[in-house]
Amino acid sequence: MSPRTTGILLLVAVALGAFVWIHEIEGEADRRDAEASEKQLFPGLEPEDVVWVELTTGDGVAVRAERRDGGWEIVEPFRFPADALALDSITSALPELASEASFELPQAASVYGLDDPAREVRFEAGGKEWALRSGDEAPMGDNRYAQVVGEAAVHTVPSWSAQALVEDFDELRDKRVLDFDPAAVARIVAAWPGGRVALAREEEGWRVEAPIEGPADAGTVEDLLSDLARLRAVGFLDAPPPDAETGFSEPAFRIEIELATTGEGEARGPRTLTLAVGSSTEGGARLARGERESLYRIPGERFDELPRDVLAYRFKRLAEFAVPDVRSVDLVFRSEDGAPVGIRATRGDESWNSEPEQMDPEKLVLLLRALDGLTADTILAERVGPDELEALGLAPPVAAFLVRGTSDVPLAEVRLGALHGSKGIVAQSGENPQIFRLGLELAEHLPVSLEAFRNRFLVVEETAAEEPDPEFDAFIESLDVKP
Repeated sequence: MSPRTTGILLLVAVALGAFVWIHEIEGEADRRDAEASEKQLFPGLEPEDVVWVELTTGDGVAVRAERRDGGWEIVEPFRFPADALALDSITSALPELASEASFELPQAASVYGLDDPAREVRFEAGGKEWALRSGDEAPMGDNRYAQVVGEAAVHTVPSWSAQALVEDFDELRDKRVLDFDPAAVARIVAAWPGGRVALAREEEGWRVEAPIEGPADAGTVEDLLSDLARLRAVGFLDAPPPDAETGFSEPAFRIEIELATTGEGEARGPRTLTLAVGSSTEGGARLARGERESLYRIPGERFDELPRDVLAYRFKRLAEFAVPDVRSVDLVFRSEDGAPVGIRATRGDESWNSEPEQMDPEKLVLLLRALDGLTADTILAERVGPDELEALGLAPPVAAFLVRGTSDVPLAEVRLGALHGSKGIVAQSGENPQIFRLGLELAEHLPVSLEAFRNRFLVVEETAAEEPDPEFDAFIESLDVKP
């Protein structure tokens, strides 16, 4: 075969392959897309094209929702934020609704359950109004009947694709009681019967402004804001009775959240959100009032978690450091005659060493972990005089721990005093004049006295095994008695 003939055949083969690829392989995908488009009840529409939707919910409420500022808002039967996921499900289901089978010459609408106007969904998309009426379940397959209003044909569509169109009204409503970013909160005022606390965010962290000034417990404040931002309603009360009946005359909890928000391009002033919690309802839920006229029903356990004690908001941490940074620990105890007894533990290359008494290295590590993040149960006093300090066992302390790193400034200093009844241990920290109470359970890892240190925290010397006694063993064997 000549080279010219071979070249011609090669070109023919390439052209034939291209034809098969374009018309058979790629063409098959185009044909499938065309067939799918032909089955769509609203071809050419995209979910983002829908600007409003009207429907009657499964519990008989006529609802209209409109797309506003990138989100959804219910405007009928009254204005209320819409659940974005629920409305997006509806607006996605409508354009994608596809026919499984069509009846071009259908029977009467009542045969298919299509004679009820309440089962009609109307919407605007692509500059045109559309309407769909859903009917009964079809006898074959997991389908139900549907009809585009204004068209004669009746279709069957997958039941799951039409489920979003028959949700109850509450499922279409935004269940967030408060909509805010915890990081944007600048100030908080919380109140409850018999108590009130005001807090402000500063550069160094949260601070209590009232009823007493001082650092706040950042964990408590951040947990509160996180819980409120995630708080979801389990129901609504749209026609609430008077406040005296719902517990809002004197709320069980009320909070004002000041947001230091900024708009795009131009700064906006602070915005304040409020939430009040009233009485409980059937099932243990609580009524809550946010920014809307409607009341929310919130789970009772969420209310129980709201801190309603000023002490809960106050900073009660006695020590905080990184255990790997520790290079030495001084332990000082008061002996029975009042003389101080000191032990210094230093970190070696492989383990901890202490003198003059040998402390168990593993228990020393547990002691450091107990000191790191040590938090009191409560604050007993802001400041006391020398006589009171002596009476509390803090001057001199019953036990003291001085934790050092590589610098001259100690990482932590904690002093333990006497027992506070049966509730805990009196304690102080560093230069802080406040008197704290620690939980008794800390005694498991913190030696609270010299006696406790020597009984439980020193190295236990192994007892030497007794030497075997051959004569005694032979005597036992002669009696045929096992030891």
